[in-house]
Amino acid sequence: MSATSEQVKTAVRALLRKGVDLNTTTERQIREELAQQIGSVEAHKKIIKEEIDTYLTETYSQSDPAAAAAPAAEDAADAAQEPAPGAKRKRTPDAAGSAAAQPAKERRPAAAAAAAAAGDLPGIQLCERSLLFASVNTFKGQTKVDLRQYYQAKDSGKLAPTKKGVALNAADWAAVQAVLPQLQAAVEAGNDQFYAELPNDLRATTSTFQRKLVAGIREYYSDGGDMKPGMKGINLTPDALDALIAAVPQLNQQLGPAAAAAAAAAAPAAARKPAAVGSAAAAAPAAAAAGSSGAEEVPLGGRKRAAVSVFQGRLFMDLREMYEKDSQQLPGKKGIALKPEEWRKVCDAAEAISSAHGGRDTRYKLDLGSKRQVAISEFKGTYYVNVREFYEKNGELLPGSKGLSMTGEQWGKLVAGMPGLNAQLEKS
Repeated sequence: MSATSEQVKTAVRALLRKGVDLNTTTERQIREELAQQIGSVEAHKKIIKEEIDTYLTETYSQSDPAAAAAPAAEDAADAAQEPAPGAKRKRTPDAAGSAAAQPAKERRPAAAAAAAAAGDLPGIQLCERSLLFASVNTFKGQTKVDLRQYYQAKDSGKLAPTKKGVALNAADWAAVQAVLPQLQAAVEAGNDQFYAELPNDLRATTSTFQRKLVAGIREYYSDGGDMKPGMKGINLTPDALDALIAAVPQLNQQLGPAAAAAAAAAAPAAARKPAAVGSAAAAAPAAAAAGSSGAEEVPLGGRKRAAVSVFQGRLFMDLREMYEKDSQQLPGKKGIALKPEEWRKVCDAAEAISSAHGGRDTRYKLDLGSKRQVAISEFKGTYYVNVREFYEKNGELLPGSKGLSMTGEQWGKLVAGMPGLNAQLEKS
């Protein structure tokens, strides 16, 4: 059942007022959320876009969102530890007149120039048209690399931090800088499906919003077994990403010995890990495209494949469904990365799994640990070997988004490829 235009307008406004982060939420995701609430909205794409535009313009004209989101001065260095109250993406309205009424994109360079002249820049400016800075700060005895959006305070004219950003300790920063070249390559290739999982629930991603490709460094949180983007993070335009990469040596110098130690610990992973390309729902090591590193890869059919991957110096067996973009096969959302010990359990039980599938035994379960299991499932008369991670809700284990279902033929190809995959796993 399709929703009416008035229902759509009301639902969009209500959803936006809840505090949807338009830095990370796409219009498509908004439509999907609306469809769950009021029914199909595909016929109202134009209305949804207009409501979002109106909301953003009104938000800008009513107040300075950046100033409203600014943390207290004593929390500035560690602002990423505070939850942001629904930051909104700002869009420049068609305003003219005094400096106070000018669009943010016109005021920001002037604010940065004035601060630079006074020697008050908070760090390395990453974008000429935005008050986005990278800096090294010490707060409560911890020194961190801070990637943060700033705003110009109306009373003093000085630059002050907002809560839109992320503070990275030395280890997290080492992991981020190790993946920056792959992130840059994904942006240059126009790949908006890039994904790399980093320590402490951090993720490096690319995405498209308002037809513009951006890179993101963001903390994620678990919601019912699914990892969702949190408020602590920052989006980088291609120019800002380039500027951050160029600033790495200077930031490491400011970070001191901690940077060198963390970089040395991350070096083996960075040296062995190829470009991380995948989606935000994919498992961490899916980021490493096995084919590009010369690793063994077994095509399973239906764009599914098994491959050895390396992430943060750790080996995984990645079972994943691929998708095609610009004539290239890239890792998609559907899949799971198994630790070597989990993969060995699958190999050891291969005969039993095949027997259970052949006997259509949907009671069969193989516990892999960490709430992961192999099971036989049925859908529309077809039986599958399902390797999946589960999550607990109300005392019940429910299937999560990480996993791969294989037909009998696909499972047979995986079994046939196990010797080669195991040899590669031992060699890596």
